[in-house]
Amino acid sequence: MACNDKVSLTCGKLQLAVCVKYDANPPEFSELTECANIKETISELYTLVGEIREGADMVDLPSSCITYPTGDLTVRDVIIAQQEKICEQEASIQAMQALITTIQQQIADLETNCN
Repeated sequence: MACNDKVSLTCGKLQLAVCVKYDANPPEFSELTECANIKETISELYTLVGEIREGADMVDLPSSCITYPTGDLTVRDVIIAQQEKICEQEASIQAMQALITTIQQQIADLETNCN
């Protein structure tokens, strides 16, 4: 990567990341030891960010019964669309339950009147 000495021109004496100690305890999920350097820390962070980005990719999300917004789809967009679909289904189920109750009452009334 050609930086045209951008870092060394703006920061004075150049200090390589491999030479700088990471002066904190890494989090529990980290694979780094307590004696990590900045290069290792940044490398691990790039790996984690890459995994998160890959896991959050919504490009090939099937939309057989849920209509998702067009454009760059975020995890938030997907959750909102799914919540809306769940609410539609809940309303439909409640309407069907009310209809079943009405039909059951009508059947009971018919049985009473026919006997």
